[in-house]
Amino acid sequence: MKILYLGQRGIPVYGQPEAGAAERRVEAAAMVLAGSGHQVAVTCATPFIPRTVRALGGARLLHQASFNPQRPGGWLYSFLEVMTIRRELPHAVHLHGWRQAFLSPLVRLAASEAAVVLTVDTVPASWLERRALNRALRAVDTLTVPTRTLQARLLHEFGVSADYVPDGYLPSPLPLLPLYTYGVRKNQTYFVAYLGDLQTGALRPSTLRWLYRAWRQAGMKHKVLVLADAGARGRRLATRYPFLRFIGDVRGRKLASVLHGAAGMLFLDTPENPTRLLQAMHEGLPVIAVTDGLLQETAGVTARFVRRGAVQDLAVEITTMFTSPHKRRYYGSRARKRAQAHFTWERIAEEYLQLYVAPFARKVPLDSVQELRIAVTNNR
Repeated sequence: MKILYLGQRGIPVYGQPEAGAAERRVEAAAMVLAGSGHQVAVTCATPFIPRTVRALGGARLLHQASFNPQRPGGWLYSFLEVMTIRRELPHAVHLHGWRQAFLSPLVRLAASEAAVVLTVDTVPASWLERRALNRALRAVDTLTVPTRTLQARLLHEFGVSADYVPDGYLPSPLPLLPLYTYGVRKNQTYFVAYLGDLQTGALRPSTLRWLYRAWRQAGMKHKVLVLADAGARGRRLATRYPFLRFIGDVRGRKLASVLHGAAGMLFLDTPENPTRLLQAMHEGLPVIAVTDGLLQETAGVTARFVRRGAVQDLAVEITTMFTSPHKRRYYGSRARKRAQAHFTWERIAEEYLQLYVAPFARKVPLDSVQELRIAVTNNR
């Protein structure tokens, strides 16, 4: 099957700090589907991705220009993306974002016989995005969202039904890195925490005070590695809270190395995507998280949840889970099984593939059997 991805700024995302959920999703799905023998093409904005990069994991990269080189993407890039449909003649076109949703009637016109799938990561916030939603509902075959929370909001606020296809994770295939650069000695017990983002101000002082009081009340003496950039503010906070060590917004191989040797994971704020949580679950870490829709739908019953700001509740969970090797193994094992059963990109790519094939399926009655079966028709 020939699959074309539109709407993302490009892949690979390595070395691209501005890469968002769409870029990471497209990179993972494209590599998995290309590895399965499908012909995958991904549009890329110049200069977000250099023109010298022509392929990634079997997927072809189609470079398009941006009106403003300092801000890759934009309307010119989106129009040029649509023009590639007539040249590529794909069987399935996967759109990302509200800009491509607005242009979806043009996509349908250019790909009249292809399956068109649209994925959005937010609810429509402006009148243009609401207009794009109405246009997309008449043009695309399937609308998908990566979270149950977003699915519910679209249904209750806009009366729009969307298919839930979660984002997955890809385990790092590279060897693990030593942790001495993060101040961790060999065989030292430590924990990892996500408390928010220092750079954007999302890390609230109240969250730090909450963790500090609960950690002290639980009698914990171990170090906590915080997944946030330090800077001057981080150094001041580390002085005030000596058990914390800010190691930066690590991802990929570095994150896998940090999680592999940890004894547990704390999520005391809502991340932008569940990638870190899924990687922690894959490593078999017991997780304590704040009550939140995204974290709850991802971890399910394999994590322990506490109300935001509840010092006593957090201290009890830390004492119960993190100080008991049996509890850590029990919850860690369940978390690993859930991640590997539901959230690997190999499994999620199969869900997308079913959506790509669905418009070509029609019910065919068989004379010898009094029931309807699904037959896939090849229109190419």
